[in-house]
Amino acid sequence: MKNEIDRLYLGYSEEDSMKVQLSKCISYGDFVMKGIVEQNENFTNTELIVLSVYRNILELLDGLFLLADHNSKRSSTVVLRSLFEASANFSYLMIDPQKIKERADYYYVGYALEEIKVCKKALSLDKKGILSKKQLEQKIDDHYINLNGYQSNNYKEWLNQKNRLQAQRKNSNVHPNWYSVFNGPRSLKQTCIKG
Repeated sequence: MKNEIDRLYLGYSEEDSMKVQLSKCISYGDFVMKGIVEQNENFTNTELIVLSVYRNILELLDGLFLLADHNSKRSSTVVLRSLFEASANFSYLMIDPQKIKERADYYYVGYALEEIKVCKKALSLDKKGILSKKQLEQKIDDHYINLNGYQSNNYKEWLNQKNRLQAQRKNSNVHPNWYSVFNGPRSLKQTCIKG
C-alpha cells in the first residue's frame, strides 16, 4: 500500500515536498477509511461517531491542502485551527480504550445540541437555504428522538453539567463541551494535554 501511494507522488520538486507529504496523509487516510467501510456492514453508534470524527479530520486536511496549494495563508489559518481542534477531540476520544464509548456518546450529545441550535437559528431567519424548512425540522426531531431515546442518560448528564456551570458562572449562556462531562478537561488546552 505504501508503494502504491508513493508511486502517485513521484517527480515533485523539493519545494513541493511538504504539500506532497500532506497529500500522502490525505490519500492514506482515505484509503484506510474506504477499507474500514468496505469490510464492515454494520457499525455500532460508537463506531459511526469515531469514523465521523476521523472523516472530519480528513476533510479538514484536504481543505488545508487545497488552501496551501493556492497559497491562501489567511484561510489556511482558520482551517488549521479547526483541524487542531478536531485532532485534539479525536485524540481525547481515543486515548483511553475503556472510555471510547462513553466519550463518543458525549461527543454525539454535544454535536446534536449544536446542530439543533444551528437548525433553529436557520428556521428563525426565514430565508431559503440548502435545506428546506421541513428538512431542518426533521433534523431537529431526529436529534431529539436520539437524545431522549438511546442517549437519554448522557443527555440528562449534559443538562446537569450545564445547570452546574450556569450556576457557578451566573451565566445562562454557558454550555459544556462534550469532553468536559464527568470531570473531563474544561478547555481545548486541557484536552490537548490529556489527549
